[in-house]
Amino acid sequence: MVVIGALLIIPNFIDAGRYKPEIAKYVLEATGRTLDLEGDVRLSLFPWAGLTFSDLRMGNPPAFTEKDFLAVKSFDVRVKLWPLLSKQVEVDRLVVIEPRLFLVTNKDGKVNWKFGGRPAKTAPPAGSGPPPETAPPIASLLVGEISVQNALIAIIDHRRESRREVSGLNASLRDVSLDRPVRLTLSAAVDQKPLSAEGRFGPIGRNLGQEGVPLELTADAFGHLRLKARGTVANLLVAPQARIEVEAAEFSPRRLFAELGRPLPSTADPRVLERMSFKAGVTADTGAASISDALLILDDSKLRLTAS
Repeated sequence: MVVIGALLIIPNFIDAGRYKPEIAKYVLEATGRTLDLEGDVRLSLFPWAGLTFSDLRMGNPPAFTEKDFLAVKSFDVRVKLWPLLSKQVEVDRLVVIEPRLFLVTNKDGKVNWKFGGRPAKTAPPAGSGPPPETAPPIASLLVGEISVQNALIAIIDHRRESRREVSGLNASLRDVSLDRPVRLTLSAAVDQKPLSAEGRFGPIGRNLGQEGVPLELTADAFGHLRLKARGTVANLLVAPQARIEVEAAEFSPRRLFAELGRPLPSTADPRVLERMSFKAGVTADTGAASISDALLILDDSKLRLTAS
């Protein structure tokens, strides 16, 4: 009871906000970028170890006219401490509200998402064989909610004087564990055109995806294109490998490109480019990808192909 009482009382005597200058100084030294935490920073220790902050802003280097690289309205995470001692991760929630990410290319061709690289790891000698197996970093995982709410990703290229946006991005994972399939939902607007997806993956298993993890996903793009994907992803933590069947229901390329503001050229026969569908098997890892048993139907034509 004394320990529990201390965990409840201690955060009341810790002013987490007093550490904001030290955090900003560390970020500036590590990245060369300013960090402002204008809102409150709160800590809790029992029954959940929690961190909450609001109104975070990370600046851009001086070579960029945009002030912010990243802005977050609020962030909230709550984790149980005691189970961590036995590699059991229990998270009540991890919620990010209104993050704003600005990916900028300036007129000199410099990009603002490069933070400076670290020395490359030395490759193992040829013939040394695969690295020895290590114990999984966690024994179990339980997460009530992971969500990103009303996010914005802006891609700005000053060389081409272009700006593209993914806005109103909402993504969530609920009831996440190693032993059950995880359901996911996503919705957004790409340059004000609707995009949504839903599906499930897993269970990941106690070996953290070393074997194949089932994946099913359905996406609806711009109200004209509906995609389905089903397959497996393996070796999630080391060298991801995917085997996925992809299928697109019949749609009109002419209407789709018109919706995207890039109409197709006029043709002698205005009835062509009105019906298209495809399906294919995709195999990919970090070094290569291949397409097999692909069937593309365009109007009255059929094309079978493979590629790598």
